[in-house]
Amino acid sequence: MAEPAESNDGAHDRTRSGNLRVAAIFSDHMVLQRNKPIAVFGEAPVSESVSASLSDGQGQEVARAQESADNDGTFMLTLPAMPASGPLTLQMRCGGDELAFHDVMVGEVWLAGGQSNIEFELHNSEFGKEAVADAHDPLLRFYNTPKSARINLTAESASGWQTAEAPQVAHMSAIGYYFGKQLRDALANGIAVGVVDCYIGGTSISAWMSEHLLEQTELGRSYLQTYRDTIAGKTDEEMLAETSWQQVFDKWNADVAAVKEEHPDYSQPQIDAMLGSCPWQPPVTPFAERRPYTLYEAMIRRVAPYTLAGVLWYQGEEDELNAAGYGELLRGLIAEWRATWHDNALPFLVVQLPQWIAESDAEHDPLRWPVLPR
Repeated sequence: MAEPAESNDGAHDRTRSGNLRVAAIFSDHMVLQRNKPIAVFGEAPVSESVSASLSDGQGQEVARAQESADNDGTFMLTLPAMPASGPLTLQMRCGGDELAFHDVMVGEVWLAGGQSNIEFELHNSEFGKEAVADAHDPLLRFYNTPKSARINLTAESASGWQTAEAPQVAHMSAIGYYFGKQLRDALANGIAVGVVDCYIGGTSISAWMSEHLLEQTELGRSYLQTYRDTIAGKTDEEMLAETSWQQVFDKWNADVAAVKEEHPDYSQPQIDAMLGSCPWQPPVTPFAERRPYTLYEAMIRRVAPYTLAGVLWYQGEEDELNAAGYGELLRGLIAEWRATWHDNALPFLVVQLPQWIAESDAEHDPLRWPVLPR
């Protein structure tokens, strides 16, 4: 299970009105998936009726759904499938509580998931500064899922859909941006594209799967046992080591970004010679982002089952030592995410990892990246 939620410390919570709370991925500027039934979900008092409606710019209602909250205080209702359209307003009601979200588009929605290469932000990419400055497409939009090993209500309330325009587009996944840009160009003019960024660098596939699913395979059980053995008997001081490591890691990344800004032609080995190599691996604690199953609970289940066209998946470097069993885990992840999204045909676009080694080692790849993912 996910760690207990972190409160929003009394700050205004845009996701809540009284006893009605909608999942944080619902916000102003969101893109809803076209041509599929649209899932709307959140929390409400047990058995209370919750309604959702979409209306156009003239206030004319174009879609409506109503459902009662379940015994666990959650609800999910389904708006009918709609063609691409917008801008619309989504209104949610439960008793006297009401939420409204504006500038809502119906178009294509893809989730970008995995580790560092898909996390790599636009401003850090080649010619990233120019790409950010040139970005001015209000119909390409993105949602950055809060990166956390625990459900963080403060971060969720602060999150929201943004348009792919300067300056905020700088922090969109570079892969997600260029994928969305090409998709916008390929679709009929006026069809919005939304990218849900849901990733953390340096994470194993085991972080993105449920504990139950990991228990079903030999490699999954190995990941779980290694984690349990690692934290067994650790002192409170050792458990807090992740905080100090994160500070060192963040400073190293900031220093690297500064060097790249000043010397865009420098290679990574040159940068490492100046700053030292990346401080890796992180310590393993019960609060670590990179432990098994935590991100499935604290990130994936916070955005699912937001209706999608498909998933972009780039991950595997962190699992190179277990390349032989990776394929089984990946197939399990795909099946589990499809079940979590209630979509047995949800497309996955999976990126084959590159061969990133010296040419002299090409015949005997110690990293085994080309084997992943299969």
